[in-house]
Amino acid sequence: MVLIFGGPGPEHEVGLASAVSVREHLTRRGWTLLEAGVTKDGRWLVGTGALQMLLGSADPMRLPAGLDKAAAVFARGVDSAAVRGFGGPPRQRSLLAIAWLFWLVTGNGGKTVVRTGCWTPTA
Repeated sequence: MVLIFGGPGPEHEVGLASAVSVREHLTRRGWTLLEAGVTKDGRWLVGTGALQMLLGSADPMRLPAGLDKAAAVFARGVDSAAVRGFGGPPRQRSLLAIAWLFWLVTGNGGKTVVRTGCWTPTA
């Protein structure tokens, strides 16, 4: 499953906090996740550690209590080679092995979009 989080909206940090909870919940239930984070300027970070990288660069004043103090620590120890950067959404062929998506993204309107669904990519 792909967990997509972040985005350019004003609720960016709240979305990251939600992604932490969703990731913990899904991994406890046995899901293997591919993290796909969207930065505030619309770039995509895909791979293990993408959530930690975005948390490490998040505004700690906008993160929920408890997560604000830990955010700077999250980016440490992330293997940057495991995270690929894209100027926009990655091409579909890089997601061919994925069957499910979990969208948790904020847009320019400030609303958080939460969607799950079956993904049928084409090459």
